[in-house]
Amino acid sequence: MKSALAVVSENVALALACMLGVACSSSSSPPSGADASVGTPKVTCNQLMPADIQGLMTATVAGDDVSVVGTDGDGQQCVFHDADNSGQAIDIIVVPSSDPIAGYDAAKTSATNPVAVNGVGDQAFRETGDFQPTAEHGALTCAVSVGEAIQIPGVDALVVNGTLDLTEAQDDILATALGTVCNRLFGTGNTTPDLSGL
Repeated sequence: MKSALAVVSENVALALACMLGVACSSSSSPPSGADASVGTPKVTCNQLMPADIQGLMTATVAGDDVSVVGTDGDGQQCVFHDADNSGQAIDIIVVPSSDPIAGYDAAKTSATNPVAVNGVGDQAFRETGDFQPTAEHGALTCAVSVGEAIQIPGVDALVVNGTLDLTEAQDDILATALGTVCNRLFGTGNTTPDLSGL
């Protein structure tokens, strides 16, 4: 089962490819009104610093890769990666909530079984059995995902016989911790991840 963020990321990538005229089939053209010449995004995540992300990765955060996303190129994706190439990454997508593909309502509609995440933005959800949140505050949508769950401090201790089987309560703790990144972008709520309950 794909998480809502995975579906949103795929849809955003496809829409962006279509807008740029790259590998776009006739059945997946950009929505009407989409600007083929992607300009400066109206919504950004590049104001985040490595220190804002460090509490969610066991490896040292080295920097980030920033790209334009959104149906009409008015959002950003910021991928913070580690310094030692161990595959750790935190992926943040921020777009206007009105975005028909990546906006909050669209993301929640594509979720199979959404669960509310408290304390993040005005409203937030995660997929049942997953911990990666999508949140909304005002007119902004923020989604956060990770390369691997065990990159988050404390999660490696939950691996039993080589298997990580998180409970829904643990998924809630992780979703709320990842959601602090969205709160930082929104300028509201708790911005310090708390993983002590794992």
